[in-house]
Amino acid sequence: MSWDMVITDLERIKLEQQQLQSITQDLVKNASQILDELLTTVKAKHESTMQKEKEVQELKEKRRELESTNQAISSDIDSVQKSIEQKDAEIETAQKKLRELEMKLDDLKKKEINVKQEVTFLTEQLQEMREKFEKVTSEKQQEEEKHKQHVQSLVDEKERLEKKNRKLEQRFKALLYLIKKQYVNPPEVNIIRTMVQSGVNNVNVLEKSTGLEKQIITKTLQNLNSRGLIEFNSASGEFKILKQFDI
Repeated sequence: MSWDMVITDLERIKLEQQQLQSITQDLVKNASQILDELLTTVKAKHESTMQKEKEVQELKEKRRELESTNQAISSDIDSVQKSIEQKDAEIETAQKKLRELEMKLDDLKKKEINVKQEVTFLTEQLQEMREKFEKVTSEKQQEEEKHKQHVQSLVDEKERLEKKNRKLEQRFKALLYLIKKQYVNPPEVNIIRTMVQSGVNNVNVLEKSTGLEKQIITKTLQNLNSRGLIEFNSASGEFKILKQFDI
């Protein structure tokens, strides 16, 4: 081989090397741009998922508040009903005593017994009982009117709360629908869906199957364990599903 051929081959190899370096730089630049775009997209989806989870927690809390308010309203209605029953019992007692006094007064008049003092006493008792009866009757009417107004206000409040509760349930169902249809896919949902698959029973398998960080998987399993949905051994990383998931 002549020196001219050697020099020509070396120049050709150097030119090919320069071309390869240029192609490699373009590939690295394109890969970096793609990675930046993927990172931006993942961050946006994560923020959206966290917001949806926060809304779900708020809806659950409002629902618990509504249930507590409904229980308080039922307790108030029972208390008012007991008060009315007590007034009715007092009126019935007063009416009974009034009838007894009237019968006794009639007997005294029929027998024409000249016992003015006793008649006066009985008359006073009768008047007192009548006044008491009128007072109790008036109180009953006031209580009934007050109860009627109170019940109406409770009914109005209950209707308002039920309407609000229906709106919250609709929002909750809509959010649950988005999760089930995988329009939103939080890491926790991804973990739960993978957990129910056959052969998945520890953190390492979940990490390989979901591609999520081990810290996120462990935190999610601990949360499910505290809620009594699974049994989780943090030392071994193994878990056991106790209740069926509906996602």
